[in-house]
Amino acid sequence: MGISRRRTAAVGCAFVLVSVAGVDAATAAPRPATPTPPPATPTPAPPAVQRTSASVAAPALAATGTARSRLALSVGRGSTLVVVGVLTRASNGTPLPRRVVDVYVRTADTGTWRLATTVRTSSSGRAVYRLPDRPRLQITLRFAGSSRFTPAASVTIVPDPSATAMQPGLVRALAAAKAAARRAGHSLVVNSGYRNWTTQQRMYAAAVRTYGSARVARRWVLPPQESTHVRGLAADIGTPATAAWLTRHGAAFGLCRAYGDEPWHFEYRPDWIKAFHGRCPAPVPLPGDPDPLSPAPRVAVVF
Repeated sequence: MGISRRRTAAVGCAFVLVSVAGVDAATAAPRPATPTPPPATPTPAPPAVQRTSASVAAPALAATGTARSRLALSVGRGSTLVVVGVLTRASNGTPLPRRVVDVYVRTADTGTWRLATTVRTSSSGRAVYRLPDRPRLQITLRFAGSSRFTPAASVTIVPDPSATAMQPGLVRALAAAKAAARRAGHSLVVNSGYRNWTTQQRMYAAAVRTYGSARVARRWVLPPQESTHVRGLAADIGTPATAAWLTRHGAAFGLCRAYGDEPWHFEYRPDWIKAFHGRCPAPVPLPGDPDPLSPAPRVAVVF
């Protein structure tokens, strides 16, 4: 995983309520003519009352009635995993209390997703779930949404990495892709492959110190429990021309580009290719967006 930049514009919108008074005309019976008094100087009408609601919304709210949200996820390691999701408004970071969050689990990476439980967020927007650890476990939290808020991102976690080195399938796929790339006039270079848990954690911690928050650090490097490099499924590919070629032809080797903002990051994903009938799915916009086989795939997510 490498560098990405994202800007979220939160533009306040005001709903304006204007009261307009109507005037009823009455019909009177004819009367004898009387002298008409001189017209009085008209009194200026008071200005219309303009009131603004207390709600401040992103432009999407005015257009569609929905607001943006963000679901962050963390997992504490141990024999019992403590899964914590935090649901907030993306525009200003305020918590979203009493919202429904679904917890899905499966065996990585090809097991069937199972709805483990449904929880509601607390007054601080937190949803907590505990479950026993087991090898090759994946956990996904998905905000179910409501009439006011769009679905938030789900995040896939593998607390126990399933690889101690690059997966054999990925090694074979890269060898075949390298030979085909050479025939097409490209030189395939693996700039980064397997990283152990400690290395990935060190990189992530350094990013948190550099950028001041875990939320921003995730744009640069994922924590080890989310990294497919740690699981031996990912490789960062050069040259840029080769990476572009592999984006077009990678499905033939079981390789798919994973992130829209990282043209060099490829993963060994025969399960994706099977699910999408011989093709790679479109890359998700950014790390942390729902993967193509999340419980509700292909949901547009805005952070």
